[in-house]
Amino acid sequence: MKDKSDAEMIDSIGYHFFPNAIIWGGYCLPIIHRFRPNGNDPNSCFWEFMGLERVPDGPMERDAQMVMLGPDETFEKHLGFLGYNLDQDVEVLKVMQRGIKSDGFKGPR
Repeated sequence: MKDKSDAEMIDSIGYHFFPNAIIWGGYCLPIIHRFRPNGNDPNSCFWEFMGLERVPDGPMERDAQMVMLGPDETFEKHLGFLGYNLDQDVEVLKVMQRGIKSDGFKGPR
């Protein structure tokens, strides 16, 4: 891809669409995170992770696969090295949720 700059090829640019979407652009690893409420349950949500890939022009050879993780499954099992990082994000979210519910939390700043 000689028509692309180094920054386009190696940078991961994140676009945050409040309140529920993050799009990481670039050619290296384009992904989308989307968070949706789980009804009226403030303790859970649906976290959709979409990995994008470039496809050649013409008809698609296969449909995109969707995998639903159970409560005890890991992203690493399905996504390898990238899943390891997402599993770390899940652990951080759990700690943040506990912090939000603590008596010391007076609201976002």
